[in-house]
Amino acid sequence: NRKLRIALNGTSYTQLFRGSQADAAKSDSAARIGYSVNQSGKYEFVIPVTEKDGIFSLAALSKNRNAWYARTITLDQSNMTISCEAMDWQSDPYKPVPDGTGKQQGGSGSQGGSGSGKNTSSGRKTAESAKGATSGGNAVGKYRFSYSGGSGRAVISCSKVEIVNGQAYATITFSRANGGTSSYTAVRVGGRTYNGSNTFTIPVNLNGNTAISALTSAMSAEHWIDYTLYIGESGGGETGTSVKDSTKALDEKAPEIAGIKSTGETKITYSDKLKVFNYENDIYLIEVNLLTDTARTDTSDEAEQTDESTSESGKTKSTDSSEKSADAETDNVEESGSSTSSAASPEEKEEKLYTNPIVKYLVVPESQEIPAGLEKDVIIIRQPADKTFVTSPEALKILSELGKTEDIKALGVEDNDIEDGSVRSALEKEDGEDGKIYQAGTYDKWDLKTLIKQETNFAIESSKILPKEEKTVDEDMKSFEKLASQAVQMNMAMFVDRSADEKNDLAKAEWYKVYGIIFDAQDQAEDLYKKVTDSASEQEKKEAVEALTAEKSVKK
Repeated sequence: NRKLRIALNGTSYTQLFRGSQADAAKSDSAARIGYSVNQSGKYEFVIPVTEKDGIFSLAALSKNRNAWYARTITLDQSNMTISCEAMDWQSDPYKPVPDGTGKQQGGSGSQGGSGSGKNTSSGRKTAESAKGATSGGNAVGKYRFSYSGGSGRAVISCSKVEIVNGQAYATITFSRANGGTSSYTAVRVGGRTYNGSNTFTIPVNLNGNTAISALTSAMSAEHWIDYTLYIGESGGGETGTSVKDSTKALDEKAPEIAGIKSTGETKITYSDKLKVFNYENDIYLIEVNLLTDTARTDTSDEAEQTDESTSESGKTKSTDSSEKSADAETDNVEESGSSTSSAASPEEKEEKLYTNPIVKYLVVPESQEIPAGLEKDVIIIRQPADKTFVTSPEALKILSELGKTEDIKALGVEDNDIEDGSVRSALEKEDGEDGKIYQAGTYDKWDLKTLIKQETNFAIESSKILPKEEKTVDEDMKSFEKLASQAVQMNMAMFVDRSADEKNDLAKAEWYKVYGIIFDAQDQAEDLYKKVTDSASEQEKKEAVEALTAEKSVKK
């Protein structure tokens, strides 16, 4: 009997079914395919196939929506490759089907991750940028502990960081995410295994990530689960406040980001919608105000924004290392620094970042490692953004001026908003031809099938998606949140372009700096910015600054 083994990138889907959504929704448990957790902590499904199977339908059950979504599997058994295509759930034939009904229903849903097969996949490749299924952290004296990885069933807390003869050791404890005792019996670090019962003292890299595997017997059989830990010294910001602390107003000075030191600020003179902070290793924090000049009002609870909730199950008592040294430097856990967790899924946590009044994006070069768990505090934009989806005409114009249209893979703008002849030519190329740009929907309705097939890795969304009238705020926010959910499911950062909402050309020009950073074209961006500012009169500059100052005073 042949079997197809696939691992999903996320944890949103808990059952699969060979066949249609309608048949899946009325099937019994015996016909459904459940998952196990593999050594990488991913949900793994084993699907029976025959040697004749090439293309067949697959339904996936979303645990969050309790509804079935359509997939198409293309299996090339001669070359041992597979692709998993997510069907457009907004079209009538593929609308999600609530479990237990067998009847197709309209409704909202989110696009799921695609499966991956042996060797290659023509579907979306996510291995290079796959995120941990869960994350958390706590303060440990002068250190900051965070982690990512696992299946979401356990949380990790750190109760002690100890330096012995120059080597850092951390005492970590595994607890069940929903409360209770875990069943971890060993941790493997750097080829060495440390035995114990949920609590372990292990060597770690200081101010860097440490990869570990933990052995659990909580499932039907023992499994090694992969995690990444980060332990670093606090500090690195100009204010002492964390990057996740302020989500209601743009930061005045560079906030602290665990493990990344601040190197200053990119000056934004004329815009009230932007802040850009510089960090070491060419890392940048871009803050965008999605509240000002919209009909939306801020109803967020700051307490909920700052790290979800504190899990009692994550608290641990300080445990001494089995080996003590007279010259050991030790820091114990602060009482307020217990491990954090939440009942929300990792995807829901990331989606929540988009709904904050201030959305924070961390632009990170491809070669740079970031501390584990940081993805729950900011939205990560990984460079190169070489397969970009653009729905903002203004951003399209800027990319054209920067000479970066080769990084555009898909468009969601109207034909009369395309001024660049090279972009028009790229749209007219044949499918699969080098440099081809694809039409992929509109700013408020993405063509998910095309985006997934073209493996887009970055989206620049038009600010038209933001609420502009009080009477449609709720409806507009639902549309915005739906796109955020789709972006998260596709592991694609969604950057909201607000250049069109700026009040003058000087403020609009600040966005050259933003895209110069994201697309590694800062010299070109600076030249374009200087061209605008040089052509403006001193009176225009003065009025722009005065208007900005007056605006800030009114808001205060």
